[in-house]
Amino acid sequence: MNSSMRAQLESQSMDVSMQDSEKMIEEFEVFTNERIQKQFQIVKQLIEGDLESADQSISELLGLIQRSLLPNHVKKQVVYGFLDILMFKIQHLSLPKEGIRKEDLLSFSEINNMLTTNDFLEIENMLLVIYRRIIEFENHLKNSSKMKEVLNYIDTNYRDPELSLNSIAQNFELNHTYVSNTFKKEFGYNILELIQIRRITEAKYLLENTKLSVSEIAYKVGYYSYRTLSNIFKRLEKMTPTEFRELKENYKSNGLTRQSLE
Repeated sequence: MNSSMRAQLESQSMDVSMQDSEKMIEEFEVFTNERIQKQFQIVKQLIEGDLESADQSISELLGLIQRSLLPNHVKKQVVYGFLDILMFKIQHLSLPKEGIRKEDLLSFSEINNMLTTNDFLEIENMLLVIYRRIIEFENHLKNSSKMKEVLNYIDTNYRDPELSLNSIAQNFELNHTYVSNTFKKEFGYNILELIQIRRITEAKYLLENTKLSVSEIAYKVGYYSYRTLSNIFKRLEKMTPTEFRELKENYKSNGLTRQSLE
């Protein structure tokens, strides 16, 4: 090969190399702009608590990274940016005083594994596992907080004869099946049981400390009739309201205190 041909080939090779380099730079700029916008969107959605949209945005971001023709070491740096988002989210979670710690959501060993592996798909899978863990925990916190609101609502409104699972679900604009299942999981009682317990607890206090008739007490604690109160009272206390009142009066007449009865 003469010097003229060699020079021509080197020139063509340089042109191809420059074109590839320019194309890579152009793709990187487009990729970076899309990534930054998507990451900003994810942070905003997580701050606002829009977990469904954040889930979708994260899937789109991972798809963007996976489809990119950029080298894996560049992709890996981008995935670390995603890790930063999750760490940001964990830092702003309101963790309970006891139980779970931030390290339970994202451990040091998991961070170390992501920093040391060169397998992009492995990093992506680890990030998705961590993300799902955070979302499940945050959903648990939100459900717990909402069910405490439901519990307070029952305690405030148990005297309303129309109080029911459906009326509570409507008040909180939630699906009644969701409310029922979540409440039972949180407190161990279904909503109807807790309403009954709250009403009977109040009925016991009124039977012991007032001269109101059983029918009046039934109305005061949220029942339309003496019969309804009596049936539920007997099921829970193994005696009728009248028998309960007589028993308490006998104890008092014999000089026994509430503490001695308990």
